[in-house]
Parts: sequence; C-alpha cells; structure tokens
Amino acid sequence: MNSEIEDEDEFQAYVMEELALDVGEEYPKVRRIAGKTISPEIDLLFINRSTGKEETLTGYEFKFLNYKDNAVNFRRIYEGIGQAILYFQYGVDVSYLILGISRTKVSLEKEIPLRDKIEQLGKIMKYGLRCFGVKIWYERNPHRIKTCIEPEGKFSFYSFDDYKLIRQNLLSGNFNYEENFLKRCKEKYKKNVEELTQKVKLKPKYTLP
Repeated sequence: MNSEIEDEDEFQAYVMEELALDVGEEYPKVRRIAGKTISPEIDLLFINRSTGKEETLTGYEFKFLNYKDNAVNFRRIYEGIGQAILYFQYGVDVSYLILGISRTKVSLEKEIPLRDKIEQLGKIMKYGLRCFGVKIWYERNPHRIKTCIEPEGKFSFYSFDDYKLIRQNLLSGNFNYEENFLKRCKEKYKKNVEELTQKVKLKPKYTLP
C-alpha cells in the first residue's frame, strides 16, 4: 500500500478488499431493518449459512485511529466498543471491533499505550462478554490483521423476543444496506490518488472495473 488511509470508510473498504475477515454473505453499511432506521448502523454484516449448521450472524464495527492526540484515539476505541456491543440487539451471534492505526498520525511512541489498553480490554472481555472480539490493523504492516480478542461463544439472545424478531428479518433479507459501498470508496479514493500522484507519483491500490 503506497498511500495513507484517509478515513474509516476507506479503511473498511481496504479491509474488505485486501484481507479475508469472514466467509458467507457480505453486507456493508446496514442502516435499516424491516423498514426501520437502526442506530448504530452495522458497518459490516456477515451471514454464514453453512450446510447442516445453524446460521451465524457476525457484525463488524470499524474505527480508524488517526489523531495525533491519543486522548481522542482512546475515546474512539471506547465509542467503538459501545457500538459493537449494541450490535447484539439486532440478533447477531458474534460482534467484532476492528481497529486501524494510522502510520502517519500515530507515532510508534503513541502506539504503545493504545496496544496496552487493547490488551487490558482483552483480559476483561475474556471473562465477561465472551461473544465479543477485537482485531487490530497497523498501517505500518498493511497486509495482515491481528486478532487480539477471539470470541469463545455466541450471544444468548433467545431470552429476548424482540432480538429474535430482528434476527429473523436479517436472515430473511428484510434489511437495507449500501450495495455500492466498495464502488463508492474506489471512486472517491481514485480521485484522491489522482491529486496525490501529481505530487508524489503514487499508484492507486484499487483498480476500477
């Protein structure tokens, strides 16, 4: 990757294009379920319908840490945790927070306390919310994504009738998502790259069809 990630949409698009997160049906930016606007939206929903097994719904919340002030980066982490946990109200089985760390805005010195905080989060979640996971991606090493917290079970939503109903709407396809999300990001990024190319001769990492 030759240029810097600019925002969370581009970060999500890069991960979806370049790194294998999951298997199954992929739905970015789910904003409405059964005709109702949801908050928070699901950044990325995977539905795995493996033969002979119960369907697994996995939600992914993306946060890109690109502030020089680590206090703001910490707030973004906490915000992401809250949003990812709220995905369970939609009937997902597993929820992940995907954190990206900028290579230009976050120095190595500031990256260390961020990693330490994420490790502490892992210790807490391991004995608490066992259906929650965290993955981290470093722009300094863009070709791999590290799992810091691996979910060890599924969310027990069976006691919540409203959650089960929302889950059935997801499984039946009764929701709205941004079908052209990747195309929009590719087009937006291409425009940015064309401007940068004149200055630093960068090659775009996405190729439009």
